[in-house]
Amino acid sequence: MSNDRCACITHQQNLARSHIYKNIKPKEYKPSRQTTEEFINDKPSHANLLYHRWLSGQPKHNYSKRTGISYISSIHARDAKSIINLGNKFMYRKVLSNFRRIFSPNPHVQQKQEKRFIRSCRRVFNKIYLPPGPLIVPNPEDYPFLIPFYTKHQRIENKTWKNINSLKKHLDPNTRPSISSDPPTPIEPYNPIPNMFIPEKYRDIISEDPIYVNDQFIISGSREWFTYMYNLEKSTREQEVIDTEARK
Repeated sequence: MSNDRCACITHQQNLARSHIYKNIKPKEYKPSRQTTEEFINDKPSHANLLYHRWLSGQPKHNYSKRTGISYISSIHARDAKSIINLGNKFMYRKVLSNFRRIFSPNPHVQQKQEKRFIRSCRRVFNKIYLPPGPLIVPNPEDYPFLIPFYTKHQRIENKTWKNINSLKKHLDPNTRPSISSDPPTPIEPYNPIPNMFIPEKYRDIISEDPIYVNDQFIISGSREWFTYMYNLEKSTREQEVIDTEARK
């Protein structure tokens, strides 16, 4: 170092703060930290930190001076459909929004930021894996919207269509439902008494009309039917007792 100023790697920071940059005023604004000095760098602490970030719903503003980009990140929790049906094993997901490029007013620094940003984009696109073959080209018939950069190729006949919105386009419009000339199967008449053992106390109070409970048809002989008959017999017996006492 100049002026015979030197220090070991342990005291280099103290030398720079007390001798080289001693005339620079410290910044009064200190960004708020989401962790304290007692924060333990382990898995439970990071899990609790992630949970509190999701619970508070406060977004985090990120800015990179190296590449000159700014964006907002927020934590969202996945629902049961995303975890069970889609197979996502992570409980939370990070959502990035409000992407902006904020370069330095210094032209020299701005040029470096532009080069670093282009280098990062090139590295990301070079590392991405695209399966070989025609699968890398999306099929517009599988989507309800248009893909302007797609060039239609030969149609694949043995293809399973998975999109419900486009399924009706591939159905044959000339297909008509087959009409049979045979007479329809006659419907059996309603039998209020099922072909099974019925207690004697229920036989006199069985209704000849179909039974409906909460707008639902009750099949004769089912568990719901026996429950209905039990309640009906109980209410009938209680009504008989009330009528008998009233006559006295």
